[in-house]
Amino acid sequence: EWTEKKKLRVKKGGAFYQVSPWALTWSDENYYLIAYDAEKEAIHFYEELGKIDPTGIAMNKDVINRRSELTDELRKKIWPDWDMESQINDLFGGRYKFFPLTPVGLDGVGEADLRLRTIAPFGLVEPLAWLLEMSGYPTLDAK
Repeated sequence: EWTEKKKLRVKKGGAFYQVSPWALTWSDENYYLIAYDAEKEAIHFYEELGKIDPTGIAMNKDVINRRSELTDELRKKIWPDWDMESQINDLFGGRYKFFPLTPVGLDGVGEADLRLRTIAPFGLVEPLAWLLEMSGYPTLDAK
């Protein structure tokens, strides 16, 4: 960012941004890069994921459905031109969910130093419980 005195003012402590460029625009004699910021989007995703179940231990149909919808929204941002729904529907007849999985857990999201994070996998049991439920073995509460 440039100041009025034509001095460069760095953001993020001078760290480089890693974005996917979408467009370059011109306005008021300035160029603006319109880009997708994967890091910012990922942090937002994990914050929203934590809001669905703040305890992190609920496993029921409502929680799984809401997490699947949130994961699908992120998937559409990452791969906007891939019509995944059609391919999956053809294979599974509409019986599918998207599951958020992480090997390091949700505690300390945004912390770059993994030594400061709780390493507790998140989301590993949900796909199995959902598959059992879809196969006729009741394993999940409605809410």
